[in-house]
Amino acid sequence: MIDKLIRQIYEITVKMKDALQEEKYEIFEKLLNDRNVLMIQVDSIKEEQQHFEYSTFAKRLLKDMIDLDHLMAPILNDNILKAQNNLNQIKKIHLVTQKYQPYFKQTNGAFVDSKK
Repeated sequence: MIDKLIRQIYEITVKMKDALQEEKYEIFEKLLNDRNVLMIQVDSIKEEQQHFEYSTFAKRLLKDMIDLDHLMAPILNDNILKAQNNLNQIKKIHLVTQKYQPYFKQTNGAFVDSKK
């Protein structure tokens, strides 16, 4: 049972790596959430059994998943840095446009006060 879950987690991790390399971030996020659900299931099974130990097959898959996660981490960190830089640049551009092109008040037209 747990080997099957570990296998599914491994397959999702491989798909995550592919999605990240193809810059399909929505798919990556969905896969990440799916993998998290499966990991929670594995943790609950481990808690139910007192002297739980992974099989050699599961240990090998877990090691491979850790290696894949280490490959994905720098790419994710790089993407986070790019996003932060883009957000900072947008904020600066917004401030500059506010300072050099302030809101123009309407000088013609009529103002109707509804207060009696």
